[in-house]
Amino acid sequence: MDKPEPAPISPSVKLGLELGPLVVLVAITMRAGLVKAALPFAIASVLSTAILYRLQRKVNWILVVSTIAVAGFAALTWWFDDSSFLKLKVTIVSACMGLWLLVARALGKQPLRTLFESAMQLDEPGWSKFTLRFGLFFLAMAATNEVVRRVVDDEGYAIAKLALFFPLPIVFMATQLPLIKRHSLPAPEQGSRE
Repeated sequence: MDKPEPAPISPSVKLGLELGPLVVLVAITMRAGLVKAALPFAIASVLSTAILYRLQRKVNWILVVSTIAVAGFAALTWWFDDSSFLKLKVTIVSACMGLWLLVARALGKQPLRTLFESAMQLDEPGWSKFTLRFGLFFLAMAATNEVVRRVVDDEGYAIAKLALFFPLPIVFMATQLPLIKRHSLPAPEQGSRE
């Protein structure tokens, strides 16, 4: 027997789980500094990812890669007592993701289809454009992080993680709605008889 599909997760629960680690980061940074906040931030990120997986019963590979990177860079931050490691995480992960998407697209692959196919059905040109835009977005995130980490102190950086880097992907996805609408395939008819 097939396992029943899990009930859809409440958007407010999902948002709380995604925001929780960032709130931990900001709160501890303000009291004790970014280096001291690194490990609690990593632990909160791992717990949040595990809870999201348990609730959704599916793996969001972007979130998993990001969580592994958070844990690794947080460990380096704590070990070397240097906040620059945690600040570099966004630059390195975003640049790698952006380059990976652009190379995959150049090779005729559409890796985002696997991630988003349950939420939307696009034609081939739509997936190609969506992948290109996502790749460029990740590179822009890496460049933005490089600017931010050089011009603000640790407390300012923690706030930027919450107030700038968290909402940017949401804003980006909102700007892609016209492309998604233009390239959406009609939903397959349910229960059609032959």
